[in-house]
Amino acid sequence: MKSTIKTVFFVLGLFLKSVGAQPIPVAFMASLSNPTSDISLTDFNLEKGVKVFFAVFPEAKSELSVVTYDNQGEVKKTVELAELILNSKAKILIGLSKSNQALSLIPVLDNQEIIFITPMATHDEITLGHPHFFRTTFSDSSQAKSLASFSIEKFSPKKVMICTNLDTAHSVGLSAAFKAALSAQTQVSEVKYLGGALDKKNLLDQIKAFKPNLIFIPDYVNTATEIVRLAYAENNQIVFLGSDGWGGREVLEAKLSSLPELKAYYATHWAQEIETPTNKKFKKGWKQLYPEEPYSLGAAMMFDALKVTREVLTKLKKANLNANEIQKVLLSTAFETTTGPIVYKDAKNPSPDRQVVILKFLGGKHSYVK
Repeated sequence: MKSTIKTVFFVLGLFLKSVGAQPIPVAFMASLSNPTSDISLTDFNLEKGVKVFFAVFPEAKSELSVVTYDNQGEVKKTVELAELILNSKAKILIGLSKSNQALSLIPVLDNQEIIFITPMATHDEITLGHPHFFRTTFSDSSQAKSLASFSIEKFSPKKVMICTNLDTAHSVGLSAAFKAALSAQTQVSEVKYLGGALDKKNLLDQIKAFKPNLIFIPDYVNTATEIVRLAYAENNQIVFLGSDGWGGREVLEAKLSSLPELKAYYATHWAQEIETPTNKKFKKGWKQLYPEEPYSLGAAMMFDALKVTREVLTKLKKANLNANEIQKVLLSTAFETTTGPIVYKDAKNPSPDRQVVILKFLGGKHSYVK
């Protein structure tokens, strides 16, 4: 009888251990099936970042399970999936590269039993006042201040034109923060437009009338490069400044390499030239899976977000998680990322002071500035 009881407890112990060892589900949302979306390439690379992460840390497969949700690049679908995820077993949602999609999660997920971490969406209001909403990259206000300081120090422009797409929260927020950070001596002209109905003639007329030394275009790559080509044809000596919405090297090279005199600088989240230990691991993993493809910043940012998530779950060492426990670990830990360490200093605004990378695009070639 005693032997039977021992056997029962032994088997029960093994069962409980195996249950506890089950990987914790982590939801991942991105636009993966909408080829017309101007952000789809970035989101495809977020998905590649998941694969690179598990290639670098294969042991993590037993710790967390990434469940993919395709929002098809639509805000409505984003909200529908958020409600579905909220009722799932996932306590952490990672993803989205576009600010308007991330902002649409607030009415659904704010103060709910889940933590949202975006690897790339930069609008300040995503995290401001939303303690369960985190990002692993910089905010728009941080990006705008860095770009304004950079433009003043490097070019001392007397006339700056700002192009604002009223259709996107990303563009509106960045324009306001950039304008506020400029020198009082700088003349500023702001051109406002709707991305789906860009009035090229009006834009060109304003460029001719104002004669800017520098044009700041905080917009996504398709519209931004359209404006660059239009202004460049009028004056190829204008310096162009862009936001992280410009995408990455492979996107810009395809659209702007034919402009030989183009002088353009833009903010981005990541650069392959950065020599941190984490970035070296990412690049090694990327080349292992995609040896013929250029490095992807979207993949690097997703790699960082998953690395942060894994470290949080490892510290908690439990399957039954709640959002407040996850939040506390996020707020009390320094995380190593591809661009260096990040910490969350403000519980009411979980947005780190991450490096704002600036790249130069000149003569069809990219170079790392800072």
